[in-house]
Amino acid sequence: MALAYGWTADPDPCRCRVCGWDLGEPGWDPSPTYIICSACSAEAGVDDLDERRAGRYLARWIGEGAAWGVPSEQPAEWSPSGHLAAAGIVVRRRDVR
Repeated sequence: MALAYGWTADPDPCRCRVCGWDLGEPGWDPSPTYIICSACSAEAGVDDLDERRAGRYLARWIGEGAAWGVPSEQPAEWSPSGHLAAAGIVVRRRDVR
């Protein structure tokens, strides 16, 4: 299973705990804010409650093609591989089902 961003070394609290996208505000402060990530559509406090749940969400998102969650907010030069690499998320082939 892919290691979700929130469980990498020194995660930024303003980044999605699933995919590492900049949320613009903390997803947890210290309790969940229920903000939805524009990139992967994970909801803070629902899809990222623990490492296992976040990892499963990330693997499913990647396995389904890692499409941008909110098309109207997608940056012009965005790519799933660049996004995940910049967040320090290593995707192994077996993670994608």
